Amino acid sequence: MAYVFFVYGSAFIFMGVFILAQPKVYGQLRLVNNIWLLAAFALLHGVNEWLDMAGIIYPSNINIKMASFIFLAASFCFLFEFGRRSVMSRYLRWWLMPAVMAAILALSYNSEECLRTGQILSRYFIALPGAFLTAAALIRYRKDTVFIESSRLDKYGKGLLTAAIAFMAYGILAGFIVPQAGLFPSNVVNADRFFILVHIPVQGFRAIAAVIIALSIAGIIRIVSISLNVKDNADEKDGRPGAHKQEVILGYVTYYSFTVFLVITAIILSILTAVWTKDKEIRELYKHAIEHLNVYNSYMLDKIHNYNTIPRLLAQQPYTIENIKHPDKSNVMNEYLLKFNETIGASVSYVINKEGITTAASNYRTTKSFVGKDFGFRNYFKNAVKGTPYLDIAIGVVSKTPGLYTSYPIRDGEEIIGVAVIKYEIEIFASHGEDKQFLVFAVDNKDVIFHSSDARYKYHTMYKLPEEQIKQLRDSKHYADEPLLPLPIIKNLENNGIRIITIRHTEQSNNTHKDVEYLAAGTYYKDTVWNLHVLADMSGIKISIIKNVISILILMAALLAIGIFIIYRAKSRIKLMASYNDILKQKETVDNHVKEQEIISAILKSSLSNDSLEVQLKRILDIILLHTWRPFQVKGCIFLYDEKQKMLKIAAHQNYSEDQLSICSQVPFGKCLCGAAAATQKVVFSPDSNINSHTQYKNIIAHGEYCVPIISHDKRLLGVININVNVGYERDKEDEHFLLTIAQIVAIVIMRKREMQLLELDRATGLTTLAAGISHEINNPLSFIKSAISTFKKSIAIVEHFIRQTNNLPMPEAFAGSYRDLFEQFDIDNSLSRLHKKIEISNRGIDRIIEVVNGLKSFSRLNAAEVEEVDINKSIDETLSIRIDEKCKVNIVKEYAELPGYLCEPMSINQCFYHIIDNALYAANHIGTIRIATSHIPDEQGGKIKVVIEDDGAGMSDFVKKHAFTPFFTTKEVGAGKGLGLSIVDGIIKRHGGTINIESTEGIGTTVTISLPVINNEMFL
Repeated sequence: MAYVFFVYGSAFIFMGVFILAQPKVYGQLRLVNNIWLLAAFALLHGVNEWLDMAGIIYPSNINIKMASFIFLAASFCFLFEFGRRSVMSRYLRWWLMPAVMAAILALSYNSEECLRTGQILSRYFIALPGAFLTAAALIRYRKDTVFIESSRLDKYGKGLLTAAIAFMAYGILAGFIVPQAGLFPSNVVNADRFFILVHIPVQGFRAIAAVIIALSIAGIIRIVSISLNVKDNADEKDGRPGAHKQEVILGYVTYYSFTVFLVITAIILSILTAVWTKDKEIRELYKHAIEHLNVYNSYMLDKIHNYNTIPRLLAQQPYTIENIKHPDKSNVMNEYLLKFNETIGASVSYVINKEGITTAASNYRTTKSFVGKDFGFRNYFKNAVKGTPYLDIAIGVVSKTPGLYTSYPIRDGEEIIGVAVIKYEIEIFASHGEDKQFLVFAVDNKDVIFHSSDARYKYHTMYKLPEEQIKQLRDSKHYADEPLLPLPIIKNLENNGIRIITIRHTEQSNNTHKDVEYLAAGTYYKDTVWNLHVLADMSGIKISIIKNVISILILMAALLAIGIFIIYRAKSRIKLMASYNDILKQKETVDNHVKEQEIISAILKSSLSNDSLEVQLKRILDIILLHTWRPFQVKGCIFLYDEKQKMLKIAAHQNYSEDQLSICSQVPFGKCLCGAAAATQKVVFSPDSNINSHTQYKNIIAHGEYCVPIISHDKRLLGVININVNVGYERDKEDEHFLLTIAQIVAIVIMRKREMQLLELDRATGLTTLAAGISHEINNPLSFIKSAISTFKKSIAIVEHFIRQTNNLPMPEAFAGSYRDLFEQFDIDNSLSRLHKKIEISNRGIDRIIEVVNGLKSFSRLNAAEVEEVDINKSIDETLSIRIDEKCKVNIVKEYAELPGYLCEPMSINQCFYHIIDNALYAANHIGTIRIATSHIPDEQGGKIKVVIEDDGAGMSDFVKKHAFTPFFTTKEVGAGKGLGLSIVDGIIKRHGGTINIESTEGIGTTVTISLPVINNEMFL
């Protein structure tokens, strides 16, 4: 039966190992997604059967029974869960199985046999429905064949059907035919009734079902794995990446898993065989030892029965009584005892008077005659003279030979006048031969070995006696002058009620020793003066263990050879598949390089445009996310590094929510994954950002991340590229190499754009210088023109006055008429009126030119290195003169207060007003009203100048207002703004020690308030 349990458990263990050894491929088949539950069931149930096998060897071990129940219940839970998830997940909720298990444990705890009850209930309520649900699931999986190779569909369907039938059979055998118990229906249908009916234990049928299940599931998994591998190859052959790429070919996995399984099985089986063989042989040896003892004891008892009656006959003989009364007639008695002794076959027979002196003896003719010897110290005399027959074992004082002494009182009427004694030499072992496997000791009631099958241990004690007892034995001459040494036991163990000792045998000839392990068995008989002990040599047990273990190893080696032969037949096909996979992998590598070059070319082409940096970065990010074959999510961003603030700021992003953008728009150096990539200047990867990221935001979706630093050629940090991947995605060196290549290109783009910005700044500085020179050069001819127009206006006024005076002079009528005709003909009045208007228009044009030139001159008269005191009101007017033209329909409302002089960088302050007014015009769409108010708030240190610029335009949302000062953040359409205006304004105001605040309501308007300290000379020292 133990071997049945072993095969039973091994089948399930093999099934579990085989399933777990396969490549992990999820998502293709529902069977593959849930198969790990079946593997857990198989492994746990296999261990349970091996524990049941150990329970046969050690039936009284409660720990084995407890462990067996735990593994049994756990395995059935996994079986039930596999069926529930596969078939009834909509109707049977996850909590059903834990609830049933809790009820089973509660009922079992309150029963008389809790382990047996728990096992039976687990089989009824978990194993039986679990097996049928699993069978239904396997039948249902027959329809799920979209990924199964067409040539294997038939085998796949038959394998599932076979496994389903086997599971149903197993459900009945293991879940309904249970151990016998008092509860229904186990008291009617149980394993005992099944054995009576079939004459084969139900465990044998369970083992057959387990083997069929294991082989069927292994075949199904093999078909699935090969089909998925073929599917991958077909996809790649068509130019598509394999959807279910596997890195391990099934044949080699099967070979190694099969070999490892057999090796582990051989080791476990060898250990169990050794334990089982040793236990069995020990019990058999113990049985033989007890039989040995019974034979010797029967012989001893038979002898003693005869020995006990003869001294009585001798004591009651008239010759014996007469000899005690008349010692002078001892010759007659001596002759009688000689013939009597020869008749009964004793060693010596003699008569002792009540003083302890021997009056007659059968050995009276020998030199060791007992006649006249005093034996009053002997126990057999002391007891018999008191009226008690006695049996004793001792060494003769005169003969120096051991013997069995029987004594009986000699009576004359009621008076005890002496003792009759007969000594027998006991030859127990000589009569029955010697068995070298057994050491037999005859031990007296003082624990002294008085007879032994091995002469070396004669007159040894079974254990070390107290010194006082040894002294008493020596004083009584019971064993003459023997040293009475204890047996040389060096080890004493107890194994399931059987005593096992190790005796050190010493060879006197060469002074060597040998330790021999014995099984010790002893009997204790009532009304006897001895006990018998048998020591059985256990050397033969070791030989039996070695033979059985070798047999198991030979069997495992044969199974391994058969398995290797089967696998060898498929070796050529597997090698062909491996070669094909290598070719496909090489093709995939080449294709990947080509695609990488295409993406790099697209990015380089994009970088040649004259678009702003943020536009180019956005386009690069789109190319990475939307035109890559790699499993990246269409989500990510590019950060630029602000070296002054030690901050990463988003320059471009794709599919970021407002919550995520508000959290991640600025990332401190070293914080979170991107900050860590910036700090270490190394690629940082996380398979799950929810665990490894310090940043959490609303509605976050689990994802992985690549954070790749953007490093310039001189090792300066420029930014970080963040790319999202699916959660659980494994880090890939090719991904990192690709992203690092992109980062190098982005670094070149950023450096090129910054160089262009520097060139534009130099150009702007040159234009400013040019504008200042031009304004100076234009002012001189404008002065001449304005002076000439003024002179011309005065001359026209003189001519007009002359004409008016001439009209009033008296003149002849004829001349006057001709004069009026000429005056009307040339329309002198209208001509003069138009001339005045033209002069006025010219004056206004000249004044506008002068105003613009003066504003241009004032706006660009200083650079950052020059500081002077200015009038803020005048600076605002100068900015307005540059930004506001005649076509602008915005109503400018000025509310200036009298302000003190302000020491500053005039060009920078003008630039601030320019950007704010420009944003106000954009928000108002060049219509509406812009109110500009200034005020002075005095205090002890000189006070502050407050400038308020208010518009009634579109206003800002909270999100826009929060990021108003973020570099490259803009709400304008592409090309209309770079998102740098307010960030520049913020830097200039802070550099002057001031503050800037924005208040805005979407749809109503925006108010920008600037506060500048009047006394700030220290900043420019």
